[in-house]
Amino acid sequence: MSVRIQERFVSYQGSGLLAGERQYFVRMQGCSVLCPIRSVCDEQSALPLTGGELLTPEEIVDAAKSVVAENGWLHLTGGEPMSQKEAVYAILSEAKKADLRVHMQTSGLVLAPRPDFITVSPKVTESGLKHRSGDEMILVYDPAWVSHEVARTLYTRTAFKSYFLQPLWVDGECNAKETVEFCETMNRCGLNWNITGQLHKFFGIK
Repeated sequence: MSVRIQERFVSYQGSGLLAGERQYFVRMQGCSVLCPIRSVCDEQSALPLTGGELLTPEEIVDAAKSVVAENGWLHLTGGEPMSQKEAVYAILSEAKKADLRVHMQTSGLVLAPRPDFITVSPKVTESGLKHRSGDEMILVYDPAWVSHEVARTLYTRTAFKSYFLQPLWVDGECNAKETVEFCETMNRCGLNWNITGQLHKFFGIK
């Protein structure tokens, strides 16, 4: 089996509960999600379903282990990893054999397997979400579609251990102040949303 990979690199997780963790990132090629922020996605080169380098799951895992060692983190991101569903399952299987932990980030539009840690970053309202539980939900605050009702239903009708709101970055700037204000409103309504950010952008690293 071959996996289409847009890029691979070692860096530090920027957001959520694992912020600051050193991980081997594998950005899988392709995203079939027609999300509301697709036009300002900061990974435009990862969106096409063609292109990238072809690697086997074994090659991916071997490369990750050579960098983060046993019990280290392999991070699957995209694009949308579940656009290559069979490849994700194969990588998880190989990672388990190699004693690597897997962190996967997904939009939640396809029911995903359970790696060691899963982040769901929804790009649809609650009714369109297929993956409805996991370690954390990180909702990018785009006021064009994230309303109070959207945030409320995503929180009350799913079962994640933690919920985060994250600023939207466009052209090197983010709506951090507006995100904090929105988070405060949600918390005053009794919903335990927390704030997170993309620390790697502040540190100027990948």
